[in-house]
Amino acid sequence: PMEIIGELQLAFICFLVGQSFDAFDHWKNLVILICQVDKAIPERRAIFAEFLRVLEVQLIHVAEDALCDIVSNNNFVYHHLRMIFSNIEFNPAVDGRLKSEARRFLIRLTSKFSWDFDGLDDEPEDEAPVVVHDVESA
Repeated sequence: PMEIIGELQLAFICFLVGQSFDAFDHWKNLVILICQVDKAIPERRAIFAEFLRVLEVQLIHVAEDALCDIVSNNNFVYHHLRMIFSNIEFNPAVDGRLKSEARRFLIRLTSKFSWDFDGLDDEPEDEAPVVVHDVESA
């Protein structure tokens, strides 16, 4: 299972050094995949702790605009990190040490990129229930 971190690192190096868009796309998909996991975090704690450490080092070498999706103008790393930070913070089975590591990483990201991680417990807009107002015709 820890091999996924090695694959993440290899994809990043191929992107950074080789300027390979395919490698960037693979790295992006791995980041998204790992960030979307919820239930396996307590069982595979070491993978997620290493992921946070590796990603922090990788983000030092990438310009923030490279992390934005051109079509949606959405920073995919920020969006998915919100997800993993929320999954770590609000999962009672996750140990305090991993929660602390995630909080420290969150603080460093906020300082470096000015990303706002407030409201992690809020429901994402695209997952919120739709409210329909009943308008009676007169």
